[in-house]
Amino acid sequence: MSFEKLKKSFDNIATESISSSKLADEHYRIEELEYQSKEEDVKKKRLENKSLEQDVFQRGCFSWIILISVGLWIVAVFAVLISAGLGELEFETNVLITLLTTSTINVIALLIIVVNYLFPKNK
Repeated sequence: MSFEKLKKSFDNIATESISSSKLADEHYRIEELEYQSKEEDVKKKRLENKSLEQDVFQRGCFSWIILISVGLWIVAVFAVLISAGLGELEFETNVLITLLTTSTINVIALLIIVVNYLFPKNK
């Protein structure tokens, strides 16, 4: 009889150690999945930061190109107007008015586009 009791207690100990081993393995798998999830979140955030840095750089370059283009356009329009005023170029009044109007509209439109692109409205 004592041999039977000893065998049962040994079986109980073996079963308990196997179940605790399974629990430890399951706990380890859960921790590993959580770690992988956090690691993926960090990678995602790094990619988002890199994308934002590129956007800022491209916006800066884009705004300088637009600013230089608008400046050159205005200088060209003033050169034409001064030349027409000095009599070096001859244009009808309607042509000069059209040149000034379209240039003004183009400059304002480009500046609005650049400002909206550089400072988007958050939704």
